[in-house]
Amino acid sequence: MNSYQEDLLWGVQIEGILLGAVWFAFLLYVLLRTSKAYPRTLIVVLFSTKVIAAFLLQALFTYYYTDRSTADIYRFFDDGMILREALFVHPPDFLRMIFGLGMDDPSLRSSYFEVMNAWIKPFDAGLYNDNHFIIRLNALFALISFGFYEVHNVLFTFLSFVGLKWCVDALIPRSQDKPWALAIAVLFPASLLWLSGGLKEAVLMLGMGAAFKGLRVSRLKEAIPLVMIASLILLNLKLYVLAFLVPAMLSEFVRDKRNWSHWAMTLFWAVLISIGIVSAYAAGFDIPSSIAQKQHDFLNHVSEIASGSAFEMQRLRPEYLSLILGVPASLFTCLMRPLPMEVTSAPEAFLMLENILLWSLAITAAIGWYRNKAMLPSIGWILLFTVPLLILTGWVTPVFGAIMRYRAPALVVLLISLSPYIRSLWRSNNQIDAT
Repeated sequence: MNSYQEDLLWGVQIEGILLGAVWFAFLLYVLLRTSKAYPRTLIVVLFSTKVIAAFLLQALFTYYYTDRSTADIYRFFDDGMILREALFVHPPDFLRMIFGLGMDDPSLRSSYFEVMNAWIKPFDAGLYNDNHFIIRLNALFALISFGFYEVHNVLFTFLSFVGLKWCVDALIPRSQDKPWALAIAVLFPASLLWLSGGLKEAVLMLGMGAAFKGLRVSRLKEAIPLVMIASLILLNLKLYVLAFLVPAMLSEFVRDKRNWSHWAMTLFWAVLISIGIVSAYAAGFDIPSSIAQKQHDFLNHVSEIASGSAFEMQRLRPEYLSLILGVPASLFTCLMRPLPMEVTSAPEAFLMLENILLWSLAITAAIGWYRNKAMLPSIGWILLFTVPLLILTGWVTPVFGAIMRYRAPALVVLLISLSPYIRSLWRSNNQIDAT
């Protein structure tokens, strides 16, 4: 750890917390002004809890896991600080890196990229590098944070909270169910831990929320900014999320306009997926090879860092049959493991407890659906979106801790959709409005 990092951790931490508190107060005011459909007390409690969780995560990676070069919350932040310094040393370099212009220039690589921890991935499948977007975002935030990570903590958590709220606004038709859904979305363990602070998943939630809300907004002038936000984030951060989201959203859009059944919508979705696969093949993009390579890169990376929650998994072959045969094991790994006999560390125990909570909520939702016999419109297309995400996570991820993080956005969106069924067991009038 160099002297700059020591100063950052010890000498100016209090100043960062104080400045972060100012930003927290301002952003909480913004949330209260723009969240009229929710009780004010609920917004205060949920946003405060989420910010506290972000600072607990920071403390964990500051005082327990002390290697900043392997902690994503600090890797992207530190690289962002290097990028920000270019603004004062050589402004044209800053603008080129922010906008992605002339990135093949050897001088940029030697002066900036090779000094950074995360700009160049040790194992790269070659499609695109999603680290760049989060590093650029940290550099832009640094212009108003004065280089304090605590401010970034609050800003990223705010983006995630807004995204979660947009998801609830778009997926929950009844105003009575919205506070319950938002509470589940914010307080679910993986949401508190991994959808807060300076992680990619926090920003991903904003992009997903913008996409969902854009689908439900009827006025074009309101939909356009949401679509722009969603496109900017998803195209640069998690392209595969967009690849799964577009067919599901188009299927829901057609179902809503033509009053199709969920079976007809699923068939239409299958046609769209088939067209996408054929188009990718025609464009020279080998989907099975890309997924298999991603898994192999992850396995190689795990073998280098010796992750404590890593596990053995069957290597995928670069062919569709291997992917199809791997679906059951993928879902089992993503939603059921670790089993009690596999738990050997605190992260694994935490994931097992979260799985117990997840399946308890799922069973509760199933009972609520059985009692009401009503299907909310969002359930069908959300399953078409989230299940492929969970399968992909199980295919390529050989670390239990990483699974908890990568599956978090999909699970939270799914739980939001299921929340009216869960709440129906505690309502005096337990009928679900499916309109």
